[in-house]
Amino acid sequence: MIRSFNLRDWRLLNRLSERSVPLNTSTVLLEQSTPLQGVLFHQLLRRNQLIYVWRPNARDAEAFVQCRLSKNGTQGRLQWIGSALPSQRDQENAKRVHEDIWLPLLERLTIVMGDAGVQTMIAEVPEDSDVFRVLKQAGFASYTRQDVWTLPRFRGPGHTGVVQEMRPTSEWDVEVMYTHVVPKMIRMVEPHPPLAKDGWVRYEGHDPVAYAHIEQGKLGMMLRLLVRLTAEINAVSLLRGIVARCTPTPELPLYCTVRNYQDWLNHPLQEIGFEHLGSQVVMVKHTVQQVRHTVTSLEEVFAKQGAKARTSPSRWHGRDVAQQVKTKTTTKES
Repeated sequence: MIRSFNLRDWRLLNRLSERSVPLNTSTVLLEQSTPLQGVLFHQLLRRNQLIYVWRPNARDAEAFVQCRLSKNGTQGRLQWIGSALPSQRDQENAKRVHEDIWLPLLERLTIVMGDAGVQTMIAEVPEDSDVFRVLKQAGFASYTRQDVWTLPRFRGPGHTGVVQEMRPTSEWDVEVMYTHVVPKMIRMVEPHPPLAKDGWVRYEGHDPVAYAHIEQGKLGMMLRLLVRLTAEINAVSLLRGIVARCTPTPELPLYCTVRNYQDWLNHPLQEIGFEHLGSQVVMVKHTVQQVRHTVTSLEEVFAKQGAKARTSPSRWHGRDVAQQVKTKTTTKES
């Protein structure tokens, strides 16, 4: 059965951490946090970190999965998943992906998360990996792809004046640009732009054409971009001006993920010195499904609500109409 993590599972989690697989890019690149650190953050800081342990039998396999919930609790991003077989726990060459363990684990996780009000689960994995194949069998669908880039050092030049800092008046403009750039199907899994002071906007006239945000981590920075195709500024000049504001170093490199609906930014990123780390698939599984029920008669609706359907105005409504007609007639005669 699957259950929430408790202190008696500490040794199990410590043992499986070495064989765990990351399912979120930012977690690995910016924090490099382990499942054990996720437990500590949740216990001490009360962050939305959930860890579930699965042990179908005391002598059988064991596994865990870690998930981070969104602020409203309707979206869960898978962070880590790990498993081991009893005969392979001490083998260095043990396979890290056990299909016969992961599939029932993810199936049970879907039920638990759905009961908790989580509507979608999201994972980021390489397309040519065993993890992708298992997640697909578990009901995850490919929503979009992304390329991951890194910039250990920026050699310039870059004019920082091409973008301006976010202001309260810019928030609505950025939200509108978000709906123009991100496809409708992707918006349910693509987080809204963080409207914080560490963001920058590019205006051409009165129209916003570019937005950038930097997420700071212990091991690096993550750049998020939204650029409209109608922007007149050269993409290379725009990116140079944005990168010049954060000054990456080999100890604190800059990362950037580019979704496939903005894949035209890959070449400008490479031109200013970014190096390609790899490509991933953003996979999504819905824990709930919309149910439609066609009602053929209003009588059924009112019957379920305990009300009686009427085909004529009520008595009081009829009096109001008669009074209005009488008033209009008196006014015309006078």
